[in-house]
Amino acid sequence: FEDSPEILVASTHSGSMTQEIFYHYVNHFIDSLAAEHGPVILSFDGHGSRWSVKALKKLLDNEVYPFFFASHTSIWAQPNDVGVNKRYHNSLEQVAKIERRSDGPANVAYFNYILVEGWKVFLEKERQDLLEVG
Repeated sequence: FEDSPEILVASTHSGSMTQEIFYHYVNHFIDSLAAEHGPVILSFDGHGSRWSVKALKKLLDNEVYPFFFASHTSIWAQPNDVGVNKRYHNSLEQVAKIERRSDGPANVAYFNYILVEGWKVFLEKERQDLLEVG
């Protein structure tokens, strides 16, 4: 999967994000940016795990500016349900629907396959749109 994105998987005993895991996410996000990237705006909900001073400082030091939705508003604002995120979600769904018809087990390899194939579908759709608009 040489052209597949790097993926960070982390878990907690409770299943909820923590400040420690959020810091790992921030490092992974920054590492995935192009070397000469310009300013980046990254949106978050107001969950307490996002209020890690260490993580927020790292974002700002790397020209990534956090934008926080007021607590308990992201459920109706749903900023990630449109645009690129919507297309990626639909691409994952498309691959998952096909794979659900097979008898294979739902294990790590299965989910990795869904992520990688969904990413490929997403990139192809993006490529087609760019070709259409010139």
